[in-house]
Amino acid sequence: PTWVKDGYDELTRVDHGPHFARAVGWWATLERSYKWQSSRSGLGTHGRPPAIRHWLQINRRDYHKRPPIDNEEEFSKSWWVWWTSLQPEWRQLDARGRPVMNDTVADDWEPLTRPGLNGLLIVLLSLLWWKEIATQATEPDWDQAARDVSWVVMHMARAFMYVQFMFLVSFG
Repeated sequence: PTWVKDGYDELTRVDHGPHFARAVGWWATLERSYKWQSSRSGLGTHGRPPAIRHWLQINRRDYHKRPPIDNEEEFSKSWWVWWTSLQPEWRQLDARGRPVMNDTVADDWEPLTRPGLNGLLIVLLSLLWWKEIATQATEPDWDQAARDVSWVVMHMARAFMYVQFMFLVSFG
């Protein structure tokens, strides 16, 4: 679909490091596993940065346009609140209240399982916008975010592919 191609092209136009690149690659794999379908509902909005809402309302599907981000530190803080609110209950949080990447991974990614335009593409685009304005003040937070998103999307894709495989094995 056009939204996947255009989104992928925008996300890969500039190299933003291995973690972001892996997140984009796993996202493409996951969307393919979803057979390019779109969920009727989008991701949760608790704590979502206003810039994301602006983009969804004004610039949706024009991946080259950027929403106004007036304060990168506020964007970073609200992005983390939003991202954390999207996590499944089983994910542990660190002392800062951010999700921890650990060896305990469940197959239930329900809060994030939103295929299509209203799902992880929005998370990846918001990371892209943040990276483009990041300074030393938020660069370490962005790197942590890119690592976490990459970890999540990889585990989501693997879990979904495993379920599909088990279904085929069980029911042919």
